[in-house]
Amino acid sequence: MWNRVLVVALATALWAGALQAGWMVGEAPCCYVVYPAAEESPLAKVQGIYEAVIDLWLPPGTSLAELSAQWRTNVSPELLPPAPERVLVVLYDDFEEYWRDVHHFGVAGLFYYTVPDDALEDPLRELAQREPEATTLGCVAACCLSTRWEATLAHELTHLIQSLVGFEVPELGLDPNVLVEGMARWTEHALGLREPVERELEREMAAIWVREADNLSTVPVFVVYELGATLVEALAERLPPPAVLGLFSWGPDAASREVFLATFREAYGAGWDTFVKEWLTGLREVEISPQGELLYEFRRRGIMLRASFLWPLLPLEEREKLLQLNTAFYTGSAAAEDLERIEEILAGAWAEPTEEVLFALEQRQSSLKHWARLISGPAAAAEVTRLNLVRLSASPQEYLRAFVDVVNRLLVFQVPGPLAVPTQ
Repeated sequence: MWNRVLVVALATALWAGALQAGWMVGEAPCCYVVYPAAEESPLAKVQGIYEAVIDLWLPPGTSLAELSAQWRTNVSPELLPPAPERVLVVLYDDFEEYWRDVHHFGVAGLFYYTVPDDALEDPLRELAQREPEATTLGCVAACCLSTRWEATLAHELTHLIQSLVGFEVPELGLDPNVLVEGMARWTEHALGLREPVERELEREMAAIWVREADNLSTVPVFVVYELGATLVEALAERLPPPAVLGLFSWGPDAASREVFLATFREAYGAGWDTFVKEWLTGLREVEISPQGELLYEFRRRGIMLRASFLWPLLPLEEREKLLQLNTAFYTGSAAAEDLERIEEILAGAWAEPTEEVLFALEQRQSSLKHWARLISGPAAAAEVTRLNLVRLSASPQEYLRAFVDVVNRLLVFQVPGPLAVPTQ
């Protein structure tokens, strides 16, 4: 994992170009921050979130730079340049621009181990011009400044810490993402960057999954964050967060099941199997509200993921409505009819197939193929590939209709016994 840590001079990694008026570059003690010029400086908030995440997960007085230096002492430090001290944070204020630049639609934030050579081109070019000697520990890209970007930033900074400590999950019959993403989501809650009602509704989501599927070895993306957050919360009831992180960090035995089980028993005071049993028992006792069922179904249907692929076909008022309803489902103020209204919007997505619109859809096909394979399997990915044939052989209108159909069919998660939509 360590060879993926970013220790590279951006001036040599990025191609030079004219300064872009659309981006500002700020320097805080913790980070270089690249953000839209039209926005108010986020430097103070970024510094505060960074410090809060560090204080949560690392022992007092430990810094990310020290973690990086600690690793370097074991891998011929004389062959490496000086250890970097700052993280690179890139913030956007427009979803479409963000998704286009990261080439990964439907995500709110990303952590890069190395400087991406095919993404974030404009903000990284600006940084190379303004800070030609900059070196960084890692790169976090988050969207978007018009939404709750603070939670997203804290989430991705947690992934940065995981990378610097060599985070590994041993073979436990547990999907590793339950811990990887669960730690990051729990960070958002632990730092108060999400509302308390969201924490409860997400707990209900996890409880529904445990009752419906009862499978920990493979957990779908739509519920893995929420399920993982409840597991990490259960660990943190008895262990301080740095101790939780330490259970899965560093050393040649980091991924050894036997070493982990012994270490866990010593630290936690009970065996791993006992802990898991108690955690699952607690989830099965959670009372499920209609709002929790609605959020589960909202996520299972991949509503906002599908919306990201259909974004160029949606008028501004429908985009704003989707963003408002997204908040409503997470805060328990949505109703069953809202879910059906969203389905109508997505099913009816349409715009005049101009070259600009068609290009925007074509840009999405690689990411769409990735998600289709992840959610619906190899045959679904092949179906996305066949969209190329439709684009070449059919009319623009037929291609657009085929694209909408593929998105709405293939990006819906299937689980045993999906819930009926509750009525209110």
